[in-house]
Amino acid sequence: MILALFLLLWQAPDPVAEATKALEADKPQEAITLLKPVVEKDPKNLVAWFHLGLAQGLLGQDEDAITSYRHVLDEKPDLYEARVNMAQVFVRMRRATDAKPLLEAAIEQRPKAPAPLILLGVCLIDLKDYGGAEAHLRAALELDPKNADAWSFLSRALLAQGKLDEAAAAIEKTGDKSAVAAIREQQAMGLLNSGKTAEAAALLEKVVADAPTSATKYALAVAYLRLKQPDKSIPLAQEVVQAEPKDYEVRMFYGRLLRDQKKYALAAPQFLEGVRLKPGEAEAWSELTGMLILLEQYPQALQGLEKLRSLQGETAAYWWFRATVLDATKQPKEALASYERFLELSQDKSPDEEFKARMRVRILKKVVRK
Repeated sequence: MILALFLLLWQAPDPVAEATKALEADKPQEAITLLKPVVEKDPKNLVAWFHLGLAQGLLGQDEDAITSYRHVLDEKPDLYEARVNMAQVFVRMRRATDAKPLLEAAIEQRPKAPAPLILLGVCLIDLKDYGGAEAHLRAALELDPKNADAWSFLSRALLAQGKLDEAAAAIEKTGDKSAVAAIREQQAMGLLNSGKTAEAAALLEKVVADAPTSATKYALAVAYLRLKQPDKSIPLAQEVVQAEPKDYEVRMFYGRLLRDQKKYALAAPQFLEGVRLKPGEAEAWSELTGMLILLEQYPQALQGLEKLRSLQGETAAYWWFRATVLDATKQPKEALASYERFLELSQDKSPDEEFKARMRVRILKKVVRK
């Protein structure tokens, strides 16, 4: 009698209930350990399969999760929760064509539920149906206006359609300043490329104020230069060089800014660094050599000219600059030969330099004869 009463009062733990508790406690592996023996023993236990799929999905065991949800949907194809969960796994796996019919069916079952609308929007983005994605995401936001994920995906759909203003407005709803900046940057670059420099600069100023990056600072520096505001461009370029010291393009841009403001002593190190970054780049050697000549560092300038000759061959420009350096360092015989070689190659292509060269040839011939 006592034993019978004890058996009535005592019941073995329900592994599915225990697995549910484990999932609620964020212990999916424990849930899997509890559920696997259940489905092995009773393959028709759909509740166990459903929770097993949920636990596997939480651990990123996506193929296993798909298998578990299939067991459920094979028996109950209209089960809403299984459809949505399985579709979510497909979306994560970037299998949009598999997720799409599940989500369409789920939306038909519950048209006022935002989750499947958002997931379908994501699927359609992957399938490059950006208009369809926009429609579904806007429908989700009518139901849940504060859903940050929906706003974020909507911005992607709008951006893909070239709706930059709407995309920026959408991403602002998420509070993600860096994402807003990225879209605003694209807008600004579009304005910059279309010649609307003042508008681009105004937009980039806002971006740099809210979420500054090297890219946006560089773009703003370019805009200021085009607006003939080098005093604003130079400090921004300097900041970018300091942040991105190995960026060749930024180095050259900053060096030219300084060069054009006749700050040759400051420009030369930038071009020297450009040479170090790309030793085979004639552009950097040309700029560096030009600065060395202007700074009257003639021995180093001659070395730069020889490097340019090895990269570009003996051009008219090479002989012109070589002649001027040799002339400046009082080497009349060598300077004369270089001027004459320049005149042979130039052939009316540089009339101003050719006129000067002829004048110097006459003078140097007299000097050499003495």
